[in-house]
Amino acid sequence: FIGRLVGLFIMFVNAKNISKFFFIASLILLFFTVINLLSCLNVNTTVAHDNSNIKEEFSAEISSITSLSDFKFMIKRKVDAGNIRGIDIPILIDDYVRKKFIHGTSYQSSCENWILNVLDTIFPQYFFTVSLDPNDIMLNSFAACNQQSIIFQDVVKDYDLEYGSVGFYANKFGHFANAVKVKDKWYFFDPNLEPKYDRSDPSIFNAVIAADKKVLESMYRHKINDDIVSLEYIKSDSVRLRDINKFPAKNGLLIQNITKIISWYGWIFLLLVSMLFYIFEKINIYRRL
Repeated sequence: FIGRLVGLFIMFVNAKNISKFFFIASLILLFFTVINLLSCLNVNTTVAHDNSNIKEEFSAEISSITSLSDFKFMIKRKVDAGNIRGIDIPILIDDYVRKKFIHGTSYQSSCENWILNVLDTIFPQYFFTVSLDPNDIMLNSFAACNQQSIIFQDVVKDYDLEYGSVGFYANKFGHFANAVKVKDKWYFFDPNLEPKYDRSDPSIFNAVIAADKKVLESMYRHKINDDIVSLEYIKSDSVRLRDINKFPAKNGLLIQNITKIISWYGWIFLLLVSMLFYIFEKINIYRRL
């Protein structure tokens, strides 16, 4: 049946021309792949080496760790050495993420994924190039709220703790933070904006989810003064807990992984398609004889 369908398809198309088309397309894709490979030879990670002028809980020493496994090992060693348990574990993780990153955003460069960069140029509103893979995020000192939360959650899950994403959905306060469940109580963590509060107090989580302006103002006064966030448009439903024990950017990461594969190996697929149509054409000529 499949053979008949292929035969009918070949009758209505010129397999030889299609083969040439995919062959030329594979060469073009290979050209861009080689260009990007050469450009990657000179790419440097943006790791800060000085914390003297940074008004955050930043450590140049901790930020110099660009391997996620090394970052986790350092935290695990601290947990084991101090016999740290319970709520003190996510507090420790929060400390390390705060010291690892500066408030900012890290992006995938065109040399890593040039097709993703093309999509980002066409549809800039979707922020396609914002790094979502934890290993990519770790390469830099800069990370946005969602990126720092991805790292925080990736470390927390190693300790069999329930976790979730806390989203702020308000004009002038669009934000992404975390929650961790310890002994049936949820606790709030925000390594990105680094609010000052008792992280071992579960009532803070309840107040944040309830969008309690008094509590939020006490926590984020330093950012409100710097005009980074505003509570003006915060309402009772502006803060939500979601994605319990789930990676918070699953679809975005899937798109990045698929386009990365195409960026590096798409030319091979096109070449195989070209060869397939070439074989079809040869078979068709043989049948005519």
